Amino acid sequence: KKWLLKRLKLNNVAKPDFVSYEFRRLPNKYVTKAALPTLAWTLHDNTETETVLPYCDNIIFEGFIPKIDK
Repeated sequence: KKWLLKRLKLNNVAKPDFVSYEFRRLPNKYVTKAALPTLAWTLHDNTETETVLPYCDNIIFEGFIPKIDK
């Protein structure tokens, strides 16, 4: 079960609109291959945000207000 979930093998059945993945596991070849919008969770500071932002479309954060320059 863990093998299937980690590799997003159930996406062809579930047909998700996005992927939510732990930020410490990004970048990830399975997430990239899925080619879906990606949310990274759960970030706790701006350093983590800066590190993961190139690999995701949005973030789930806790305990701080992210500072994102566009």
